[in-house]
Amino acid sequence: MLDENSKYISNLIERSKKKNLRSFIQIVQLYTDGVFSFVNRLLCNQQLATQVSIEVFRFAWDNIQQVRMNSSLIAWLQGVALVNILEKYRAKQEDVRNATPVNKININMKLSEIDVLLSLLTFEERLVIVLYDIKKYTLDEIQGLLPEFSLREVRAYLDQGRLKISNGFRR
Repeated sequence: MLDENSKYISNLIERSKKKNLRSFIQIVQLYTDGVFSFVNRLLCNQQLATQVSIEVFRFAWDNIQQVRMNSSLIAWLQGVALVNILEKYRAKQEDVRNATPVNKININMKLSEIDVLLSLLTFEERLVIVLYDIKKYTLDEIQGLLPEFSLREVRAYLDQGRLKISNGFRR
């Protein structure tokens, strides 16, 4: 995964800002896996993760001018995905709130054990675990993204999620 923009990526971004579709398609090809895996990890729903990933790249094409050259493109794309997911969550879309049980997932890819365990968590627990333990957001940053929850509630989701994952590993 490309964490920082290389000269090649920066060049693709610059050309995409000039509405060069080929350059943007190259960006999509390079970052589809990183966006999809992040979204699928949060949603545990491949169909919805595909839909959200497509929405992210549509948004990116329309808003590529917002990308700062001194920041990570994958971080920006995943941030767009996170905002999209939180909007759906706040709109109380059931497909966002409810993960597909792993035993009902029809997949062609192998899930890691942590992804299997994440699918057993509530959306709130999974969101906090992914943002805090995997993406390294602070609890204050997470609470800022989720103003509907107090810092205490965010911490409780983290603790509950970790406990469930820990118990899952012991099985």
